[in-house]
Amino acid sequence: MLNFWTSCGHQHLSRNERGWMSATPDYWRLWLERPELALVEESCKAEKRIAPGAAGCTFDAGDARATQGFQGRRCA
Repeated sequence: MLNFWTSCGHQHLSRNERGWMSATPDYWRLWLERPELALVEESCKAEKRIAPGAAGCTFDAGDARATQGFQGRRCA
């Protein structure tokens, strides 16, 4: 694959059995760490609680649900 736009994360994708691009745990980690998803001053308590890296919150990118709408987040 041509490495033309690395910031989009395509280098973290893999191909599935049909040859389609498939998200990997590294791909989801990359997107969850993007500055657009960072907390801001106006962030509510719920956003702060589920934010990646928040105390008691982990993101299991290997969880099959994580590739279907970030359902792999588990927060205490």
